[in-house]
Amino acid sequence: FTPYVSPTHLEYLRRNASEGVRARSYLPPGPRVHCRPHTSAREHLQECLERMWEYAWWGGVILVSQRHAEALAGVHGSPFGWVPKQNPDRTENLEEGRIVHDQQEPNAGTPKEDHPPARCATVAQVARQILWAKYCFPYAEVLIGKRDVARAFAWEWVHEDDVWMFASDLPGEPWGVPTDITALS
Repeated sequence: FTPYVSPTHLEYLRRNASEGVRARSYLPPGPRVHCRPHTSAREHLQECLERMWEYAWWGGVILVSQRHAEALAGVHGSPFGWVPKQNPDRTENLEEGRIVHDQQEPNAGTPKEDHPPARCATVAQVARQILWAKYCFPYAEVLIGKRDVARAFAWEWVHEDDVWMFASDLPGEPWGVPTDITALS
């Protein structure tokens, strides 16, 4: 494992695994900011609630009712939204969608230049890999799939100093909770 990963990168990965990923924000925590879901999320509220419950079950989200408001001091709520998934032909699938966070306000203090690059294979690298596979296995069919990683962002811990930036408020009434529920990532 080590010969293929630089020592600096390996140290970075180990630190993220043990301490959590830093948001690299220059904004300090401020007063508690409440939010309401966007219209798109309100139209799919049951799906939002189910998704947050699933994330809580997996340990990726903590759900807190407003009865514990003192524990939420400094938390900045960012509204949920819902966007339709795309079909392979790039048309929108209005039956299926994904829940998204509108992080515009917290992102204002988080310059993208301070984040490591999100590397993806280039077209040339993919082509080279296909040609190599066809050369090594001439009678095998080469199949390519572009897949999503379920709960990809839930698998990464957020550093405890940055949790205040990753929250959203949902109405508690559908669950029988008299107050709003805050989901902390």
